[in-house]
Amino acid sequence: MEMPFAVIRPTMGEDAETNQRSMTVDAIITRKLVFRNRPKPLITQQHLAEY
Repeated sequence: MEMPFAVIRPTMGEDAETNQRSMTVDAIITRKLVFRNRPKPLITQQHLAEY
């Protein structure tokens, strides 16, 4: 991957009057994973009960 990606999440500012928005960086992705086959989702009965 030529340039890394940033995973960001918008957050509201502390002061409600100014409506400032800021971004929080959650992760930086520097490596791309390529699978030969599409990975199977890991879904258990416990996860299905939550939804």
